[in-house]
Amino acid sequence: LGSATVLIGDPSGRSTERKQSLSNDDIVSNTENIERLIRLIFQNHEKYFWKEQQKKLMPLTVVNNLSFYENMNTITFVSTYGPHFRMNQLLSRKV
Repeated sequence: LGSATVLIGDPSGRSTERKQSLSNDDIVSNTENIERLIRLIFQNHEKYFWKEQQKKLMPLTVVNNLSFYENMNTITFVSTYGPHFRMNQLLSRKV
């Protein structure tokens, strides 16, 4: 799940910066609801479509990207991920 992505915004395909419009409570609520729905889809798949009852499905693991970004400092983030971005493109965005 992408709670960290929601907090910073996803600029894919945009020439202007996206405004932060959701509160932290909304982000948490949306993330919990999306996780609940993903788990429900997998439960329904197992219940209605999985034919090999003697063979159990692997347990579902849902990961929120906030868990591995929230404690990362700015220097570590930029030095790790900065080389994968075109800084000129990021700096030229209109606010």
